[in-house]
Amino acid sequence: WVVGFAAVILNSVKLFKNFKHLATRQFTSALNNKVLTTVIHVGDLITGLYLFTIAILDSVIFANSYCKERFNWLSSDGCAFLGVFSTFGSQISLFSMTFLSIFRAIGIIKVQKMTSKYAAAKMVVIIAIMSIASFVLAYIPLMVRYEDIFVNGMTYNPNITIFPAFVTKDMHINKISKYYGRLVDSAVYTWAKIDSLISPMFSNQYGGIGRRKVHFYGNDGVCLFKYFVSGKDPQKVYVWSNLTLYFVCFTIIFICYSKVLFFTKSSKQRARMCNNEAQNRRSRDKEESHLQTALIIATDFFCWVPFISVCMLHSFELMDATALYPISSIVILPINSVINPILYHDYIIVTIKLMVKKIRYWVSLFY
Repeated sequence: WVVGFAAVILNSVKLFKNFKHLATRQFTSALNNKVLTTVIHVGDLITGLYLFTIAILDSVIFANSYCKERFNWLSSDGCAFLGVFSTFGSQISLFSMTFLSIFRAIGIIKVQKMTSKYAAAKMVVIIAIMSIASFVLAYIPLMVRYEDIFVNGMTYNPNITIFPAFVTKDMHINKISKYYGRLVDSAVYTWAKIDSLISPMFSNQYGGIGRRKVHFYGNDGVCLFKYFVSGKDPQKVYVWSNLTLYFVCFTIIFICYSKVLFFTKSSKQRARMCNNEAQNRRSRDKEESHLQTALIIATDFFCWVPFISVCMLHSFELMDATALYPISSIVILPINSVINPILYHDYIIVTIKLMVKKIRYWVSLFY
């Protein structure tokens, strides 16, 4: 409740301010940063809405009946939607941070002001590409053509008592071999083949078999991306492709901001040597802006990179991180959605700069 509510309120306020700022100015590429930070807030708002929805489902709708309704929920369209929704929010936020760092690195290295009459059109294209890529990556586990990889099992009409509440592929094969009197290797059976063999076993009376898929996002009650996979899990290629993509994005971000901070420091030193007040003021403004964004990048970096490391250790069976999944999915990963809009307030930057000065002062007393 707390994390979701805070993420929704804080990001809504920042979005309102950003849209108001953009609406009152003619668009140039100088506003690229503002647009991309707005998209980051949209991704964080989506995460907040996801958390808020999960809180309502847990406390209100399934308050005393989740155990009974568990597999109905895990196989529902609502669970699938929340999984795609939350993954889309995480992806588009990360892609926006990556493009933001690239633009800032290009801008600081070229030094000149970037202007273009096609700036708005270019930004629309970039946002469209990020949105489409984020949606496709999030929706892949629900595509029918990939169901043999991503469907974890099936649920059936409770009136069909020969099946438990959740039926894996191996359980289906066992029933099929007993019913038809033959045993075929499990690798032969696709979900489509299983469907063609199971359906004739039952009549359409008493409500039919009522079969529904327990999909990739139905691996847990919070319907989140399945980050923890074992070495034998058929979904590991997809999961690790996404985690590798996250790591590559953070590597690009780290390299770009290393360049930004290096050039900013060099520019500040040159301005002091020339004793140019106007240039000093511009350097301070740029330094504050870069510090602000660097803090946002850092919080995401130190949240995601250790988490990716834990996923790797779990996948190679060097540790069992299953118990960490609930707190990781509900607290650790979404906490950035609350931190990011807070860091965009100017008083945070002023406070941090004062703290840095104090630390330098106390260190200078000892060295």
